[in-house]
Amino acid sequence: MPKVVETRHALSLLHFHFLLCPTGHTGLYKIMQACQTLKTIKKYFRIDRKEICFLKFIIEAYDGIAVLTTIDPVKGIIVINIAPGCGEEVEMIIQDLKKTIMIESLNDIEQT
Repeated sequence: MPKVVETRHALSLLHFHFLLCPTGHTGLYKIMQACQTLKTIKKYFRIDRKEICFLKFIIEAYDGIAVLTTIDPVKGIIVINIAPGCGEEVEMIIQDLKKTIMIESLNDIEQT
């Protein structure tokens, strides 16, 4: 049975599981258990406050990989909640956008 790596694929994996073994409910329990243990990754950034809306639209255009939330609109502090398994994609987007807008990683902010 395939390993569950992203929550957005959980339903298709459920279909796949039932096609392979329609009577095996233990497999369903394992899939549901794996989905509950997946957590989003929070990354904090400071960006030019005029670019918050632009960055939010760019991040959300990549459907399901991350959600941007503004922490402090005056200082331009944001948090990006990254879906499990999508860290590389978000990192590529951020690195590419750093060429045109000011994006500063804030690793020292305490995560709650």
